[in-house]
This record gives sequence, structure tokens and C-alpha cells, in this order.
Amino acid sequence: MLVISVVSLFFISRNIITYYKSGGEGNLVFLIISYVFGFFILLLVNNSIRQLNKRTPALIISEKGIIDNISHIKPELVPWSNITGAEVKKYKGNMQMIIQLRDYYAVLDNDSPFRSKMTQMYINDLETPWVINLGFIKTDISELHRIILERSASVDRETDLRK
Repeated sequence: MLVISVVSLFFISRNIITYYKSGGEGNLVFLIISYVFGFFILLLVNNSIRQLNKRTPALIISEKGIIDNISHIKPELVPWSNITGAEVKKYKGNMQMIIQLRDYYAVLDNDSPFRSKMTQMYINDLETPWVINLGFIKTDISELHRIILERSASVDRETDLRK
């Protein structure tokens, strides 16, 4: 993504310089569009650099539940009692971990319209909003999957015994 941004910025800069060197003889609309695209590319690069410099772990798994710092759900503790299962599969060209929830409204972060649209897409396609791109996780995926399944199942057994 960084390479695409740099190449795009190069072409946008070249077009802006050409416009000014020609004494403003070029297309003004194209110049304005170049500035707008340049601004959005700079925002994208800035966000990418900030994400790379983030020092928080992607996932924090504890006895109480999971804190997810990489997907679009709220970066808060999701208790094991809300997790019903997990599945690893290819979705939209990437290996993903799809985590099923009892109450997915509790984890939604609808502050951003983009996140709301992503969430709705996941709910429509996968019946859950919690989808983790496994390309961002540096751990043994099968071990992670096993832990999530075991912990969520143990909470189910505890709940059944209490009834």
C-alpha cells in the first residue's frame, strides 16, 4: 500500500508541476482532483505508518476473554461467555478467523460510517461482525483457533452445569 501511495504521489506531483510550469494552461479541474487525491493519499500513508508503529498486541487472550486491537470491533474485552465458536476460512481472498458471538451488538463500534458498512457486510455474509484477518497475526493459527474453541466451550459447560 505504501508503494502505491508513493507512486500515486509522484504522478500527482508531476501533474501539479506541469500545470504550473505551463503557466496555468492545463485543466484546472484535473489540478483540483490531484490535490484532493494527494490529500487522501497522505492521510492513508499517515494512518498506515501509525498502525505500523502501534505497540499493542493484535489480540490479548486472558482467562476473562479476548481484547481485539486489529479488527473493526471495539477494542474492549469480549468475555468468553459471549463467544460461541470460531472458524478459520478464506473470505474475500484472505484467511480469516470468523468468531461467532451470542450478542454481537455488544462489540459493535459504530462511530465510523466505514466501520458500520464493514460490520453490516460481515453480518450479512458471515452472520457475525467479528472477522480477524490472520495475515496480521504472528502466531500459530491452529493453536489460536484451538484456544478460542476450548475456552468458549468451557464457558458453555459451566453455564449448563449451573442450570
